[in-house]
Amino acid sequence: MGSSYSAQYAHASAELVYSWRSKIIELLSSPIESEAPVEQETEIENPEAEYYAQALQAQGEIEAYLIAYAAAVGDRRGT
Repeated sequence: MGSSYSAQYAHASAELVYSWRSKIIELLSSPIESEAPVEQETEIENPEAEYYAQALQAQGEIEAYLIAYAAAVGDRRGT
């Protein structure tokens, strides 16, 4: 179970860290839509509130990934 297990764990951990990093970059790079699609325009009563809600949701998702990413990188460094 020794070094082979450690190497497999390190590889899986690295893949997860790279995946999270890619997701963080994707989320930070993606625009938040300020306009609803044409078929939904009449359903939104307060577009500014909807935009704000989307921005908060995106911020929360990014924050969750950043916290997990920082913990995983810290574990890999042994800190």
